[in-house]
Amino acid sequence: MEKKISIIIPAFNEEDDIAKTLSEMRSFFKNVNYEIIVSADGCTDRTVDIVTEITKKDHRINLLNTKERLGKGGGIKKGFYASNGDVVVFADADRSCSSAEISRLVGFLKDYDIVIASRAIDRGKVVKRQSFVRDYMGRTFNFLLRLLLGLKISDTQCGYKAFRRNVLSRLLPNVKSNGWEFDAELLYKATKAKYNMYECAVVWKNRDESKLKIFPDSLKMLLGLIRIRLNN
Repeated sequence: MEKKISIIIPAFNEEDDIAKTLSEMRSFFKNVNYEIIVSADGCTDRTVDIVTEITKKDHRINLLNTKERLGKGGGIKKGFYASNGDVVVFADADRSCSSAEISRLVGFLKDYDIVIASRAIDRGKVVKRQSFVRDYMGRTFNFLLRLLLGLKISDTQCGYKAFRRNVLSRLLPNVKSNGWEFDAELLYKATKAKYNMYECAVVWKNRDESKLKIFPDSLKMLLGLIRIRLNN
């Protein structure tokens, strides 16, 4: 029996990208058993209206609309509990990675419990890089991950990850973070639980419209890492 893929897209004010992203995914996965869950997180633009219209045409597209901000992690958690796929994928709304790259991640689940897309394993695959400041902040965050959590993963923050459902269902109830540090805590818990993880180099194109506010969000992430360390 063919396994079902659940693709969860946390979305905050993605009216410029979401229709193109869903169109590309629908075209690529048309012959696959899949569902896409858009977890709209406190959107104040037309994201919800756009996705609502698409759901009327394709029953495999589902919308979860939360009026108050949950945070990236909160939106993903809500999406997961509404999903029913054997395989669960986290994906950004902006097409930084193509559907073909998502399919590659899923393919590696034959041998691994978790597959993490990485921009750091092979930087030659990064078609458009982040700004110098954002790249520097990312490297600093990775250093802090190693220092505070001992987490030896090159790129925890890339938004594309694939999981076996049974693995994610065991991990998520123990992940308390809902903000940008959500990925770090999730992978930290997975490492402690000794799940088999693979970090996969992907073709990636930076999108200038990132919602991450470098300095305030970096401080929040640092405080989040300290909290994760103290709680564990």
